[in-house]
Amino acid sequence: MIERVTGKMAGPIIPFKRGDFFYKIPKFDLRIWHYMEFWKFENLINEKRLYFRRSDKLDDDMEGKYAEANRNYTTSMYERFLKAYPIQDSHEHRETGNEAFRHAVFVNCWHLNRVENMAMWKRFTKTENSVVLRTTVRKLFQSVSELNPNTNKMELKPIVSKVTYAPQTIPRPEWSHYGPYFYKDTKFMDEREFRLIIHPPENHAIGEEDVAQKLSIDPATLIEQIVIHPRSPADFKNKIKDFLQTKGIRIPLSKSAHSRSII
Repeated sequence: MIERVTGKMAGPIIPFKRGDFFYKIPKFDLRIWHYMEFWKFENLINEKRLYFRRSDKLDDDMEGKYAEANRNYTTSMYERFLKAYPIQDSHEHRETGNEAFRHAVFVNCWHLNRVENMAMWKRFTKTENSVVLRTTVRKLFQSVSELNPNTNKMELKPIVSKVTYAPQTIPRPEWSHYGPYFYKDTKFMDEREFRLIIHPPENHAIGEEDVAQKLSIDPATLIEQIVIHPRSPADFKNKIKDFLQTKGIRIPLSKSAHSRSII
C-alpha cells in the first residue's frame, strides 16, 4: 500500500496475478476520437484545456460504482489485501466510501477506433453543428503531460486505461478506488472507450457546484484532424476555419466519411 501523503510504502507488498490488474493501455499509435458539439469545441480551443466531467454527473448512473456481484463476492486480490492489512471491511462500508469518492473523480472520454463511427455521432452530439477530434494515444499523453508540470504529483496525474465491459455478474476490483471507473456494463461495449480520470488533492474542497475539472493542452499538438458532422450546414466548414484563423491555429479539417458531399 502507498501512503497518499508521503508516497512511501505503508505496509507489505501484495503480489499481483495477471487477471488482477485492470489497467489496460492501448498502443500509442492507435487512433482515438472525441465527438463534441461546436460550443464545446470553441471552449476547448479558447481555454486550451481538456474538460473532465464529475463522475456522478455523467449519464450512466452506474458510473464508478461496484457491480451487483460485489455484494456477495470478494475478488481474490482483495482477499489477499484484507489478510495483509488489518482493516475493518464490509460491503456496506465499501459502498458508502465508493459513493463519496464519486464526487471527487472527474472523467474525460475518447473512442478507440481506426475509423470514424456514425453511432458515436448519434450518441455524443445533439446538433449538426458538431465535430469529432481525431488524434492518437501518444499525442494525448504528450499534450497533457507537457503542459501540466504538476502531473508528477499523484493527486493530479491523470490515470488512464481502456474500459473493460462486463455484466453485473462480474465484480469490480475493490483493491483500488479507481477500479470501478474502468469498468462499464456490456450495453456500452460499442463505445470502445479510452478514458482519463483525475482526482484532485485531498485538501482541495469539492462543492456540489464543482461539476468539472480541466487540464491544459496545446490544441495544435493534440489534434491531428477535425472532422465535421456528416449533416452539417453548408457554411459550417467556413465557420470553423474562420474561428481557427482568429486563434492562429492550423489544424486539418475534413468532411465526415459518412457524408455524401466532399469538402
